[in-house]
Amino acid sequence: MLTAVPIPSNPVPEFCAACGFPLRGPRCEACGVHRVAAGRRAGMAPDVESPSDTDIETWRTRDPVRFVGHCIAAEAGNTIPTTSAQDGIGWIFTLRTMPLFVSCEPGADRASIDVPVTRVPERQRVPLLRAALELSAHHLPARLCVRDDLLVLRRVIYLSTLTVASLRLALRTSAERAEQLSSLLTAWFDARPAFTDDQRTSLSWALIGRSRPLKSFSIPPPVRSLPPLPSQGAPPLAPLPPPPRSARVPPPEPSWGAPKLVETGVRPSSRDTESLPDILSPLFASAPAPSSPRVSSTITPPPFPSPPGARRATPLPVPPSGPAELRAVYGAGLGALPGEAIPGASERAGGARRGGLAEVASPPVSVPFSMRPPAPSESEPDARRERPPAERFCQILRDAQAHATAVSFLEKPGVMLILIRSTVFRAILEHGEALPHAVAHLYRATAAVTRDLAQAETSGRRVSPTSMAEPALHAMERLVSSRGHTPDEKPLQIEPLTSATHAREHLSRYLREIDRAPADLPLRHFLALGALSELLVRAKLPSKTDQRLREIVAYAHRDGPKSASIDLMMTALNRIVSQ
Repeated sequence: MLTAVPIPSNPVPEFCAACGFPLRGPRCEACGVHRVAAGRRAGMAPDVESPSDTDIETWRTRDPVRFVGHCIAAEAGNTIPTTSAQDGIGWIFTLRTMPLFVSCEPGADRASIDVPVTRVPERQRVPLLRAALELSAHHLPARLCVRDDLLVLRRVIYLSTLTVASLRLALRTSAERAEQLSSLLTAWFDARPAFTDDQRTSLSWALIGRSRPLKSFSIPPPVRSLPPLPSQGAPPLAPLPPPPRSARVPPPEPSWGAPKLVETGVRPSSRDTESLPDILSPLFASAPAPSSPRVSSTITPPPFPSPPGARRATPLPVPPSGPAELRAVYGAGLGALPGEAIPGASERAGGARRGGLAEVASPPVSVPFSMRPPAPSESEPDARRERPPAERFCQILRDAQAHATAVSFLEKPGVMLILIRSTVFRAILEHGEALPHAVAHLYRATAAVTRDLAQAETSGRRVSPTSMAEPALHAMERLVSSRGHTPDEKPLQIEPLTSATHAREHLSRYLREIDRAPADLPLRHFLALGALSELLVRAKLPSKTDQRLREIVAYAHRDGPKSASIDLMMTALNRIVSQ
């Protein structure tokens, strides 16, 4: 006989929140879990009221302002009043001890979440920004940006692709990520908090600053995967034969790169004017030796690297003392540097005209053998000359950026200034005629750093040298990305060194900063080359001094960052200062 089953008073059955078994009492008969309230089972906190019918209808009809306001109220626990933001309607509230600035653009169907992280210290600006770039290099929905001295974590979201749960998750994760970054950057760089206690009591949109889009960058156009079809009237083109494997094929330039500019003429150098007198006496020049028996000298030149398997030349035991012996010893290697022309006998006899960058006369004076750099080997071509000028110009900028990254982590702001000066004047000396527009753009973009060193030191006391160097590093990055192609620029007008005292004081400041630089051979090699390049660019030197310095620079390029070439350049600079 069947027994009657009692019908529960609640017609809607309830199930266990843990295992889903039907509930008949205060505990589940299957797993033993206690009955929970309906609000907790639905995933909401018990003290938060259920959304009203108006809020649900607002979410269904996609009213963006009320949709964002409802999610913020649910996440913050109370209703947040709306304010007038920069881009529309905004909300300011605190979540996980971090202030959140949320703005909504109803017309663009877009919302942005800005969380102030920390204040950027002036002395640690460059290393902190580089660390921020490294932290933003991953595939993350939020990015770090700087507004004056405030570092902000910014996230932009499109409301049409969000639900209530996803928007609340975006708010929560933005606050958590900003809190982690704040503690991390504070421990690394001793950064100050974003707002003081007084500012936290009255937060406003004026405290966070205004976002400024970058106008100098643009998205490149899409590249076609297939070449365009030829017109019907054009004859078909025969396929090109494949290049030989032994040939070096340069990498193809992107289609969105800057167009190459045709050089219409050579820019006249401001250093060729004869209005300025020679400011330094001939360097490394000595009087002819008296007619006395010569004694073997024990001084030997710095070794010159030779390719493996090549026969090494025996060192000369006796230094030459006259023009004839000098020409007989060095032969054709003394006449000109790679890429330079050898003047004729009549041109060498009359020393009235001073050669430019592409023509350097051989000085008919005796040279101490210890200060003469070795001549280039005929069997070893100069690798720097094989690359195009634009590639060599970009390589100088890349080396400068690598050195700046290492120097930025040290407390040596003066080294950063002379590093940028070395980059600029090396580019002027080596590529001023081949790439006049790119060099002029670099010189004008670094005007705050390339002024006189005495003025730069005075300005550095009022303004941080790192903030002065930051625009110069950005200009180098733009030139490297465009492969040295820039619009037409006006010819350079370089301020010359008008007196010998001015030149010696300038080089003495250079040498002090080089001595303070870290003991890194590539960095010291770069700075010493920059000091000699600036002297050759800004000073009108006698022909004999000019020739010696150019030979030293050429030898330093061939030898690379080695102790022999660095000692040779530093000896030359010290002898100029001590005259």
